[in-house]
Amino acid sequence: MASSAGRYWALRLCPGDDLKESLLAYVAKHGLRAAAVVSCVGSLSKASLRLANADRANPNPVRSFEKRLEITSLVGTLGCEGPKGHLHLSVADE
Repeated sequence: MASSAGRYWALRLCPGDDLKESLLAYVAKHGLRAAAVVSCVGSLSKASLRLANADRANPNPVRSFEKRLEITSLVGTLGCEGPKGHLHLSVADE
């Protein structure tokens, strides 16, 4: 994670930790008004993802997965005020 002041933090989450909630908790605990996720490696045992292919018939489909998923990309922004964050996550299962 990086802040606009150019400081960087490396976070390690434990198995079973909620990825988004853990990132938001870190931002809140350290009083970061704005932060960016610039890189991520790891895996998930479950995920709920809002798909990007929204249209009028299906405005924001959400898919839930309960299996081992490898994180191939995670980028986005986080803050402790206003909207809490905007993350883009890509995962692979094979």
